[in-house]
Amino acid sequence: MEDRHRSRASSTREGFEVDKTPKRSIVVNGKRTSISVEQEFWEAFRMIAASKRTRLSDLASEIAVAHGNQPNLSSGIRVYILSYYQRVERSVDPDM
Repeated sequence: MEDRHRSRASSTREGFEVDKTPKRSIVVNGKRTSISVEQEFWEAFRMIAASKRTRLSDLASEIAVAHGNQPNLSSGIRVYILSYYQRVERSVDPDM
């Protein structure tokens, strides 16, 4: 799968750095949309999809449905990734 993304401009305005989180295009529930997640989250998202042997778009659709198709899918993906790795950690160390 081709990894297409656009980085937001990295300039400063009034002393604050503009967000450089890349926007990535993905199909969710049959509709093209864009998400903004940091590179580390994107890599974790790809690794989770690979471990589940599913496409990124299918995993994103699953996350969107589980979160009631709320408008901020990027946040939903971050929460999903965190929850996924917390479950993994608990399965290794049940006392956590």
